[in-house]
Amino acid sequence: MIVGIGRPATTDQGDASNSLYSLAATFRDDTGREVKLSSFRGKPVVLAMFYSECTSRCPMTLERLRAIDEAFAARKEAVDIVLVSFDVRRETTKTLARFRKRERLPKERWHLLRGSEEATQSLARAVGFGNVLDLGDHFVHPVRIVKMDAEGTITKTLDLEHRDVAAFVE
Repeated sequence: MIVGIGRPATTDQGDASNSLYSLAATFRDDTGREVKLSSFRGKPVVLAMFYSECTSRCPMTLERLRAIDEAFAARKEAVDIVLVSFDVRRETTKTLARFRKRERLPKERWHLLRGSEEATQSLARAVGFGNVLDLGDHFVHPVRIVKMDAEGTITKTLDLEHRDVAAFVE
């Protein structure tokens, strides 16, 4: 089954270069707290979509996110890393909390979120995440990490074709 996530939105968001902070979507973090993307306004943010039980592409995404976090730290620049689960049926605040603990992700900079199907699809379209194939026991999905400026505009993208972390952090 293909989960319709699709290309960047052209109706509710305009083009993907517009601010993601204009999305009305609300998410919950791994503690159950309600979070809007606009709460990250004012600082650079790195955002990726994933699911916590992934054993193929998400570990690669997590490895890149750690390298990005280290690169920002080496430059003495603060960045928030936001991971949003696209598994709207199985992901819960508890599975996200277990993922944080298992992966030893710091709470002060790393934010693990889940949302409704509508919120998740809206975000996925806005960042150009693409289609996800749900095979029941796992998903076949793209790899896409975006960097947003302080106002929520996408400024850089990492995917399978663009892998240079140093260029991404600049």
